[in-house]
Amino acid sequence: MKVGYKKAIEILFTEYEKLKSANGHPDDLKSIREGIEYLCYPFREDLTKDIRSPLQDPDDDSLNLVKADRSTPEQEKAFWQNMAELSKKNIEVTLYALETLKKI
Repeated sequence: MKVGYKKAIEILFTEYEKLKSANGHPDDLKSIREGIEYLCYPFREDLTKDIRSPLQDPDDDSLNLVKADRSTPEQEKAFWQNMAELSKKNIEVTLYALETLKKI
């Protein structure tokens, strides 16, 4: 998960709130709402299969438990520290996305 998700959701939600308070055109509100829902989709429900982030490089094996180079203790430690940091960020964005979905 990349930080861009949270920023994109924030920008769209801000625009949504502005248009809503200014009694904007219903089609514009619907379009922005759909954009927010699209960005929040991976976090919206318990899905049976993994959905990759559209912002995540599919060729990046550094986060793959099987393919990542963890041949030395230092690389193993770095792998798990990276996974912990990314998991923390992913949880933060997930919670933000769920809160945003409740507001719209």
